Amino acid sequence: MTPSDARALLGVSPQATHDEVRAAFRAQIGRHHPDVNPAPGTSARAMALIEAWEVLSVEPAVTDPPVTDPPITDPPITDPPVTGPLAAWATGSSVMAAAPADEVMLWLIDAAHRVGDVTFLDMAAGLVEALVEFVDGPVVTLTLSLQGRVAAGTEVFISMEPWSRPPRPDLPDPDAVARLLAHHLCEAAAELGPPLTD
Repeated sequence: MTPSDARALLGVSPQATHDEVRAAFRAQIGRHHPDVNPAPGTSARAMALIEAWEVLSVEPAVTDPPVTDPPITDPPITDPPVTGPLAAWATGSSVMAAAPADEVMLWLIDAAHRVGDVTFLDMAAGLVEALVEFVDGPVVTLTLSLQGRVAAGTEVFISMEPWSRPPRPDLPDPDAVARLLAHHLCEAAAELGPPLTD
């Protein structure tokens, strides 16, 4: 698939920024994913949309505005490890992991599979998205983003968007989701290898 074919499929202009392309992909895949739309042909359409995203996500983003990194600050740790070394722990609505980003990324992929279905993965960007259905709750898209700039290890930012149709306003508590993710990161770390220690 050529970049122009990919843009046509996603309905974006050649001047579209990376964020606009990503938003167009997410909107289209939300309508044409076979888990959401049982109509014939949605599986083929979803595969074409994923291929279009892959083609456009590797193009240089020359039209994106320059990104400035926020100042580096260590977040307050609300639930530090109390007995023995933990691989990961919740810090409010994010998670700290006691390992470098590349190792935490492997744990994160495993943990995302444990809580839902991984719908998007960009290892180079440190992004994992998972579709999660909470018991007696909504279906949400969890976006998990690695931030490897913290002295204590690697921080995982968590954001949620409703996926249910129609969208439900009762998103799960972000702190509870962080604790759930930290639990599954610890399980993944135990199975995939011990955390690095000083």
